[in-house]
Amino acid sequence: MKNLLFTLNNYFSPNGYNITKQNLPLERYQMHFHDCIEISLLSQGTGMQNINGTEYYMPTYTFTIMHNHDCHRYYDLSPDNTLYNLMLLPSLLPDHVIKQLDSLPSDKICVLPETVGKSTASVMEAILYSQNCQQDYPKDFLPNLFQDLVAIFLHHYAVGTSSTSDSTGNILQNALIYINSHYTNALDLNEIAEYAKCCPTYLSDLFHKKMNMTIKQYINVMRLKHAKKLLISSDLSIMSISFESGFASLASFNRNFLKSEKMSPTAYKKSYTNALINDGL
Repeated sequence: MKNLLFTLNNYFSPNGYNITKQNLPLERYQMHFHDCIEISLLSQGTGMQNINGTEYYMPTYTFTIMHNHDCHRYYDLSPDNTLYNLMLLPSLLPDHVIKQLDSLPSDKICVLPETVGKSTASVMEAILYSQNCQQDYPKDFLPNLFQDLVAIFLHHYAVGTSSTSDSTGNILQNALIYINSHYTNALDLNEIAEYAKCCPTYLSDLFHKKMNMTIKQYINVMRLKHAKKLLISSDLSIMSISFESGFASLASFNRNFLKSEKMSPTAYKKSYTNALINDGL
């Protein structure tokens, strides 16, 4: 990408990370894809989480890490839920740590013992305090805390109990990996099914059942997400962005963008630029 209006680090957050502590509403969240690292801890309450098409029960102190091709959503959360959610750029972790996460054989979810869960929540609180108080800390303060969280996870990591079979989970995960790697190209159900090693009809039905959307809808979500990033991080024309995001025509891009964002691509870009000006950036 060339001629950036500002760096992708700033698109993500000024320091390359962002942490929140919140009570999530009881609505059903849409499946979403991660191009950064997300570390979450359910410190209170219970719920369910769908990761790459596999459903997991989340007791208190469920610890989850998302990266690259992982997709997930929360649902059936108890009203008293409290979730720490840390988003960070992969560059904030050493390469060997990233490789450790990528080498895990299944979805990155585990349940921590209560004492460990409380300690992990304290680490999250330290990161949250550092973000909110805006004080100068030693250079390695936050990177060490990020690595501590991953170390805790890796130590307690175990394969979760799934409500679906291994073969079903593998089929859906393979389909997601292929789509997430090729959504900017013209995609055909048959080629996705071939990569996932199943018949197209079965994949279509399985995807809709587990992801709560059709394959076509999911591809559109991915393309729109990519387009929004290009709109606010480059000076490419709207037409160029539409094609680089995988849309077959400018009309199709505009129609889908308006339906999703309730504004045109041009208005979206302008609103973000105005927000930067108002913030003095």
